This record gives sequence, structure tokens and C-alpha cells, in this order.
Amino acid sequence: MLKKSIVKMLMKLGLIVVITVSLFVGGMKLGNIHNQNMSVSKTVYASNMNSYSVSDVIKTKEIKVAEKQVNKGKILLYSSHSCEKNAGGNILKIGADLKTKLERKGFQVEFRDDDFANQQGYNKSYSSSAKMLDSKNLSEYVLVIDIHINSGANPIITKDKNNHDIAQIEMVQTKTNPNLEAENKIADGITKEINKFCNISKGVLAVYNRGINFYNLSKSPNMILLEMGNNFNDEISTKMSNTYLSSAINTYFESLLK
Repeated sequence: MLKKSIVKMLMKLGLIVVITVSLFVGGMKLGNIHNQNMSVSKTVYASNMNSYSVSDVIKTKEIKVAEKQVNKGKILLYSSHSCEKNAGGNILKIGADLKTKLERKGFQVEFRDDDFANQQGYNKSYSSSAKMLDSKNLSEYVLVIDIHINSGANPIITKDKNNHDIAQIEMVQTKTNPNLEAENKIADGITKEINKFCNISKGVLAVYNRGINFYNLSKSPNMILLEMGNNFNDEISTKMSNTYLSSAINTYFESLLK
């Protein structure tokens, strides 16, 4: 009888140990699952049958911002006469400044700082820049600008409403350019907008018959050739002009989207 009692007691103790171990292990598993769910709940969100993480949400927002900027269009900036200078420095500084200001408006801007004037010599600058243009799909750009600096004996300036000196802008054309009508429409639209700020732009001056290969203006109907002041203008006046020009370009193209 004693042996049977001892055996029964040992069997009970063994069962208790098994149950205790099972509960402990199970509890650990449940705890892990609970903790995993808690950590996931902080990073994963459900939308119907789909789920996405916080990082995906951030990426989506970034993509939407990028798409908003791209929707305004791509602009190409370059200077055929890359050696031209004013009192503020090389023409390429004007292009770099305009790039920054147009990007702030939401445009995707490609600025080419190629030294076209020295590739085949100054007299073949337009041939050099033409090769660059031919390498592009120009239909992708809403606007292509060849930036120049005029020459003269005195700075070409005007005043804004705050009496700041602004480099005056001229847009050069050729009378026999096949894209004359389309480009003049863009140039006139930008001129109208820029002169709402002050009398900065003289508009389009079609003073040449054909020029040197139409100054490449025949490459795309979305091109303009700008003269930003002259060699006596300082850096501040041209940067102020870029400020108004970028705003005018932005307003003009926004009006086309309405």
C-alpha cells in the first residue's frame, strides 16, 4: 500500500511539473507574439487588403511632391556664348542663379555649363551648342533658353518699384526662323508677365534676317534667346532680373495649365 501511495504522489508531482512547464513556455510564446504585434502595430497600417509601413507613407509623400514639381515642366538653360562676361562675372553665373530660382518655383531645370565658345572657337559657338541640342529630345522641355549678355558703353538697367537697379532683358529673334510665331507667343507671354513687376523686358527684337543658323531657334518651337543686360551690368542687377524673370516664367506656364 505504501509503495502504491508513493507512486501516485510521484505521478501527481510529474503532472504538475509538465503543466507548469507547458504554461511557462506557452506564456513566453504568447508574450512574444503579443510583443511582435505591438511593434508591428506601430509601423504597419492597413487599408482594405493592403498594408504599408511608415517609411512607405513617407516615400509616397516624397513622390507626390516630386510629381508636383515635374508637372510644371522641364526647362533647359545654356549659353552659346559661354565666354561673355559682365561686371559680376561670367555668363554661366547668371544661368546657375536662374536655375536655382526656377527650381524654387517647381520646375525641373537642366543647366548646361558647357564652354561652347571654346569648343570650336567663338565664331562656331552656335555649331557647338547645336550639337548639344541635337543630343536632346527637345520636345520634353516646355522651355529652352539660350542666355547671353549684350554689349554696350553703359549698363542697361531699369528700376523696380523699390528703386532697385534691374538688368534689362531683350529677346532676340530672326525674321525667317520657322518657329518665329510659336516662340514669339512664349516670349510675348513672358514679357507681359515680367513687365507687371516693372519695365524690365524690351520684348522681342527680330533684328536679324537669318543669323547664324537662326541662332538654333529653329531647333524647337519652345526656345527663346535672352540678352541679360550688358557687359557693364553688375551681379546684383542681373540676379534681381532673374528673380522677376523666374516669377514671370512661372506665372506664364501656370496660366497655360488653367
